[in-house]
Order: sequence, then C-alpha cells, then structure tokens
Amino acid sequence: MSRAQKPGECLKLLVVELERRLVEAREGGLVLSQLQEAGVSCRVVDGPVAASVTFFRANPLSGKESQADEAALVVMRIEDFVSAVGKQMHGWGGEAGLCDLCRQWQATLGTPHLSLVVCGVEEYFRKQKNAKQQQVRSAVLGARQHGGSSFQHINRVDMETALVMAQMEFRVNHRLLSDGGKVALYVLQVAKAVAEAPYKREKSEALFSWYAEGSSTNSVKVDKNGVGLYKLWLQQLRQFTHVGVEMAQAVASRYPSPQALVQAYRQCGSQREAELLLADLRVRRGVGPLASEKRVGPEFSRKIHLFLTSRDPDAHLANT
Repeated sequence: MSRAQKPGECLKLLVVELERRLVEAREGGLVLSQLQEAGVSCRVVDGPVAASVTFFRANPLSGKESQADEAALVVMRIEDFVSAVGKQMHGWGGEAGLCDLCRQWQATLGTPHLSLVVCGVEEYFRKQKNAKQQQVRSAVLGARQHGGSSFQHINRVDMETALVMAQMEFRVNHRLLSDGGKVALYVLQVAKAVAEAPYKREKSEALFSWYAEGSSTNSVKVDKNGVGLYKLWLQQLRQFTHVGVEMAQAVASRYPSPQALVQAYRQCGSQREAELLLADLRVRRGVGPLASEKRVGPEFSRKIHLFLTSRDPDAHLANT
C-alpha cells in the first residue's frame, strides 16, 4: 500500500466528473465549491446521463486514470423524479419509469453501484398538501379555480414503493435531501468513501491473513514446527459439553491428535465399535488418597465419533 492511497492523501488521486446539467442546476455550484474546498479535482463534461456524478482514480505510479466503480450518483430534479415515479406506478405517458431509468443509467455509467439523489421531496409534498387545502377552502367558499396546474402528482406510498422496487431489482440506493447544501455534503462524503476504498479493502484483507493470539479468548498459539498442537487438541476436546481437563487429557494421552483418533476409528470392525471406542477410557480425578476414577462413557464417545467422522452438514451432536 503506497502512502498516496492512505486516508488524508488518497483524495489527491481522485477525480470527480460532474455532468454539465448538474453544474448548471441550483445545487451544482454548491457541489462544485464543496469538492474544490476539500482539495478534490473536478471536471465538467457533457455526459449521456443528466446531472450524473462519476469517479475516477489515478494510478499513483503511472498517473493513468481508471473509473472507480464503487459508486456513481444521479442527482434528479424533483419534477423528473415525480414523473419517473408516476410512470413506474401509474404508467403516465407509457414511457420508461424509475426502474427502467435505473437499468439504463447503470449500463451507461458502467457501474452497478448507483445511488439516486433527490432534493426537495419534503417541499414537494408540503406544497401538494397546501394546494389540496386551498382546493377544499375554495370548494367550501364556492370560489372557482382559475388556471389550475396540469402537473400530475404522486403520494408518499407511490414514491416509497418505486424506490423499494429500484432497490430490490437493481440494488439502487437513494438519498432524499432537503437542500443543495446537503446534496453537496453528500457528494463529498461519497467522494471520500470512494477514495479510501482501496486502502480499506487491502487493510481488511490483511486482517484475515494471520491469526492473532488472544489470551482473553483462550486461543492457542501453534508455531511452524507444530509446537502447541497437543495443547490445541486438548482445547478442542474441552469445547464439548461437560468435558473437563481430566477427560480431555485421558483422550489426548491415548490419541495425541485428531488424526490418530480417526485412524483408530478406521481400524474398528463396525460402526458401533468405533462409536464406543472411547467409552471405557479411564479418567483419573484428583490426586492422593482422595483420587477417583470414572469412565469416559458412551455419550461423549458417540459425540466425538460423530464430530470427527460425519459427512452430514446438518448432523447435530445433541441427537447422539
């Protein structure tokens, strides 16, 4: 991992591509200034998807750019969003609805990780509510409506249903925001997440490439020479219910590894003999004149036989 890809430096490798119609919209200036203030390189292009935001990452060695497919955004005007939802839910005009648009945008932008950003949804519903109240007042007073709006409307259920359909069918996320400032902040947050994605991926993979010894979790360290395997076998045996140190030691002293026990099972003449192989092993409890002995017993013997030999992924030790 190069220093340039670490948090704090990785934004310098990112280029945010803003479609021109976004920059010309009222939110666009805020988006552009927010990115520039954070030191993010931007460019404005005439793209095939209106008001879209895509991300490109420069190679720290060659400087060549490649598209970062972790995310792409489409910032929709409220009028376009309402129209797309109406077409999706009610077939307005018989044209492409929200889901059809999402499929087209994913193909055009070259990434399945698409998010819709819509600004002004609450304001739209507030105006719709006020308009309905005005209609009721006018009807009560007997006033005649003049110049009524021909703009078609959707309700919250339409909107939420269409967004869920897009999310379920195409895994398209959405963010409903109240003003341009929040749109700009969200675009910056996504840009930072995209910039840091390679570093976080590599760091996450590195966490699983080795096993840390943690005394708080009763883990057992095994070195490259195999030292610690016997202790690990004892620890494994003790994971069974009601198996203490003495019983685990009784089994491990006779069969010092799981492989040794499996080999002993293979030499048994029948399954029943294998199941009861450990039943008569003596377990010494305590020391001195108060010491006592007991047998391992058939229950534990069957359980460990099932555990080491069963090929049934749904087998339950409790059923033995």
